[in-house]
Amino acid sequence: MKLFRRVLVVEDDVKFWKSRIPRLLPDTDWQIQFVSTVDKAKQTFQDDCNFDLLIVDYQLNSGTGQEFLEFVRKIDVNIPILIFSDEPSNKTFDIRDVETYKTLPFIDKNNCLANPEKAAAIIKAEYEKYMAVMCTPQIQSEYGQLRTVLVHTPFEEMEQIEPNDPWYLIDSRPALHLAQEQHIGFIKAIKENSLRPIVLDIGLLLYDVLKSLKGWELQQVVENILFSHGFQILTKRCAKYNLELSPLLREKVDEICSNDPQTITKVLLCGLNIADLLGEDAEHPMRKQRDCQIIAPVPNLYFMRDPGFVLGESFVLSRMYWNVRRREPSILHTVLNYHPFFKNAKSQAIDWNLDSGEEFFIEGGDVMAISPNNYAIALSERTSRQAVRKVAFELLKRGAERIFQPTIPVKRAFIHLDTVCSIVGPDYVVAHPEAVKAYANTLCWTHKTFESNDEPESINTDFIRVLQNHFNKKIIEVTDPSEQFDDAVNVLMIKPDTAVAYDRNPKANKALRKHGIQVIEFSGSDLVVGRGGARCMTMPIRRD
Repeated sequence: MKLFRRVLVVEDDVKFWKSRIPRLLPDTDWQIQFVSTVDKAKQTFQDDCNFDLLIVDYQLNSGTGQEFLEFVRKIDVNIPILIFSDEPSNKTFDIRDVETYKTLPFIDKNNCLANPEKAAAIIKAEYEKYMAVMCTPQIQSEYGQLRTVLVHTPFEEMEQIEPNDPWYLIDSRPALHLAQEQHIGFIKAIKENSLRPIVLDIGLLLYDVLKSLKGWELQQVVENILFSHGFQILTKRCAKYNLELSPLLREKVDEICSNDPQTITKVLLCGLNIADLLGEDAEHPMRKQRDCQIIAPVPNLYFMRDPGFVLGESFVLSRMYWNVRRREPSILHTVLNYHPFFKNAKSQAIDWNLDSGEEFFIEGGDVMAISPNNYAIALSERTSRQAVRKVAFELLKRGAERIFQPTIPVKRAFIHLDTVCSIVGPDYVVAHPEAVKAYANTLCWTHKTFESNDEPESINTDFIRVLQNHFNKKIIEVTDPSEQFDDAVNVLMIKPDTAVAYDRNPKANKALRKHGIQVIEFSGSDLVVGRGGARCMTMPIRRD
């Protein structure tokens, strides 16, 4: 996981600006790469899809910034671009170019030199404003051109897994370096084949937030992420060994918060071991427990689809079924409430973790955008009927028309709706029929349901027929049980005709191609052990 962003600076006077550019960048960690010619800039940008910002001098000795902008926007319609020049903007840069090339407002180099602090504040504000727009939730389909997506490249939390312990929901312990390489390859497949959507890592966003907080506010965030779930279980467990928890936790939170933000980020992802609390007390009986983790790590966080999801213009934070995953929405909650990129999304949030009342669960893998304002939320092992009712009620208030409720059998191979059924473009659905047809009764929630305080309408047919009869979808069946278990139907659409999928499911991928869908394959041998595929590993925030 990289805890920095990358910027490409296209500037012919590199020697002069090399020490000045860092002072103008927004308050985060940046890795800066300079190029001095248009041709070099084109080649660099073509070869490297992982820049987060472009800074381009509009007047270059080797050509014009406009020439480079035209090249950039043919392959990347999303990256923020800052244009600056030492000539007045009305002579070098037509104001209409801001809209044409979707750039940040023009920055005068002379102002940067005369008052770098003011210029930096303007750049920061404009950059964050642009990113807030790109992170404003908007999902009305599963296949529209992907614009912004949230992911998490596996980090050191993976190394905290107890081998072969089903508590972690992972079949075997992945090799961290391979999981990271494969996840990076997955992100590359997304960006290089879909006009380069903005890909944000939840770990880096959390790091940004922790860098910005001090004192009591930082302590509150650390406590919430570590202890907001399972505190009673933790207290009971420690009491069994005559260990008074409160003073130990206060000391530990103070100790954690005294570290640098990178270390704090690591602790929040990796959890706490009993030794972290007991310190030098090597004789304490709690040390002899086989399970010595008192705050579990979050090794399943790379399945970003589950702790939250976007439907329409609503950003919904889930309530996770398994204890080991219940800290994940707290991380998302922190980012949503504190990070400037999510300023607009925050106002559209539905946060079920703030509801301390009845017990209910919902996870993003059970949620699907069928068509504009028509959604599906499946009843499954990890999504309860109470949750479907609650989410349906909120979405209908916000403009939804119908919420369909299929039921998925409780089976290890059928974890969520998206492990047995995914929409692949405007015309097709790829599905494992055994699971989707198992319960031949789909329910439908509408405004009438709640107005009359009634039960949802029974459609008296399985979900595949709902997709066929109500939405004119054609079904691509995946019947091979081995490929289904390896998430053959769990594919991510990055644009209407292009899917990203594991390379380990040749029959399913061949079937998709047979129906005109381009399949971009990536290797995932150390990712699939968590029982999730390309769709599971992404939380789309914005699509066309």
